[in-house]
Amino acid sequence: WRTVVAASGLHTTRTADRLDSQYQLKLTENDAITQSKINVNSVLRYQISSRNSFRIGAQITRQSFDIISQDKGQTLASGSSTGFLLQPYAGWRSDLSSKFAIDGGIHYLRYNANGTDSWQPRLAFLYQADKNNRFSFAYGKHSQLQQPQLYFSRQENSSNQNLGFTKADHWVVSYLRKLGDLRTFEVQAYYQNLFGVPVSAQRSSSFSALNTIEGFVSEKLSNTGKGRNYGVEVNLQQYWTKGFYYLTNATVYKSEYAGSDNIWRNTRFNNSYVFNFTAGKEWQKPRSKNRIGILGINGRFTVVGGFRDTPIDLAASKKAGTTVYIESEAYSIQLPVYSRLDLRIYLKRNKTGRNNTLTLDLQNVTNHKNAAYNYFDAQKAAIVRRTQLGLIPILSYRVEF
Repeated sequence: WRTVVAASGLHTTRTADRLDSQYQLKLTENDAITQSKINVNSVLRYQISSRNSFRIGAQITRQSFDIISQDKGQTLASGSSTGFLLQPYAGWRSDLSSKFAIDGGIHYLRYNANGTDSWQPRLAFLYQADKNNRFSFAYGKHSQLQQPQLYFSRQENSSNQNLGFTKADHWVVSYLRKLGDLRTFEVQAYYQNLFGVPVSAQRSSSFSALNTIEGFVSEKLSNTGKGRNYGVEVNLQQYWTKGFYYLTNATVYKSEYAGSDNIWRNTRFNNSYVFNFTAGKEWQKPRSKNRIGILGINGRFTVVGGFRDTPIDLAASKKAGTTVYIESEAYSIQLPVYSRLDLRIYLKRNKTGRNNTLTLDLQNVTNHKNAAYNYFDAQKAAIVRRTQLGLIPILSYRVEF
């Protein structure tokens, strides 16, 4: 029986000002989001026999949101809410023979703030052909809450607080081969069918919540949108051996959606491919009988096909004084390829009853400025490309008891 309790909080603000004709600052944008979560996860696992095991548990999350978004004096979203996300679940694993196993379960999800719920069955079949080759097939239904700014978007005489979950059916077929005791090769093919996605309820539109990162919506939404993701992923992994490990994977995929206009398009995240290579090395030096010093270095290199973006109507943007997208051509253009190199160096001291770790993370160590999105700059009266952050150094110190 294992129980974990965790708490977290987040407060994010963003403001924008412009100089008026008298060269005085005038607030044009004011966004603030406060979130807090307290999570309890408790699960009981019971071995019924050598071939059968059972698990039952529940995850309870109390989460609070407080949100405000104002643009040029207009309130796009505002409100606050506190609710419980209840997730009881149960599962069963049975080894039918030395080669066949089945793992199934049921997961229930309920958000009491608006009374929405979802039953989620999961089932997996495993076939161990021999000690080095394994095949598996899995299906699962999954659901998730909407982003808080969607629940609290402001419209006249209406609300989006009763939006249901976005749901998805997942199918995965995989093959894993052991290449020795500490190295594996795996290939997976997957298909994800999404439904219940929030889209515009008042007009034929290309908008879908699947593409929302941090923006706000000022219209009535309904859970009638859909999406699909499918692809193939290949992994080669070397587990820790002599203080060294690596993991490399490559994925080729498609990510598509349909808004209330029922036209299938690329999602914002249809990059087409992803490649990652991660590796690390540790050196240990015993300092005494109960004390060990460890120096470690990790690196990760990522290459991703460019994110999708929507063309901007320059003439309409100049007239409106803000970015106006060509909505009918949503996510029809692709930004340049995304690449990034991260580096982590750490010093760990292990003592009986306590571990101390000093870490320096250098995210995007080459300071490469990847494209993020395009927008209309009213001051320049031109379309400008915004880049993502460059080098981000993070120094941290952790104590574990």
